[in-house]
Amino acid sequence: MKRAAAVFAVLAVTGSSVALAQEQAAGKAQMNALAGVFHMAHGNLVKAAEQIPEDKYSFQPTKEVRTIGAIFAHLADANNFFCSQMSGTPKQYSDATEKSAKTKAEIVAALKASYDACGAAYGAVSDADLGKPLTIFGNATNYAGAVAFNAAHNWEHYGNIVTYMRLNGMVPPSSQQ
Repeated sequence: MKRAAAVFAVLAVTGSSVALAQEQAAGKAQMNALAGVFHMAHGNLVKAAEQIPEDKYSFQPTKEVRTIGAIFAHLADANNFFCSQMSGTPKQYSDATEKSAKTKAEIVAALKASYDACGAAYGAVSDADLGKPLTIFGNATNYAGAVAFNAAHNWEHYGNIVTYMRLNGMVPPSSQQ
């Protein structure tokens, strides 16, 4: 048993070392680390969006805050904005999805499409690009700052979704594992 565990540990370390060396050789280790934080939130948010019943998409704990559906739609809009900044076709922020998507199917589709757009944008960014300047909401930053801001924004709203799910007797994806 100990020998099998030792062999597994050596293989795991060797495999992760090889993967890291390949990322570094491609100049993507830093970018992949930043994007990885974003994609963890992405996975939890898509699972939550799919798991929450459509009749709960209109739930809001108080009238001053967004509904569950509005949070997911807002995230789609924000992802499209942030990722467009690095895609070569920067856009102004728009809340078009939040204003127009009304059904769970429309909102989930828009959310998934926004993550696909971010995947494409982030996939084209190398470590050398991370210092390139950008202006986000009137503030000077760079590509690394934009990815970090987008990841933080997704995690912030995942926290809202976790609370909303708990208030409705649901277990959020990050607690299902």
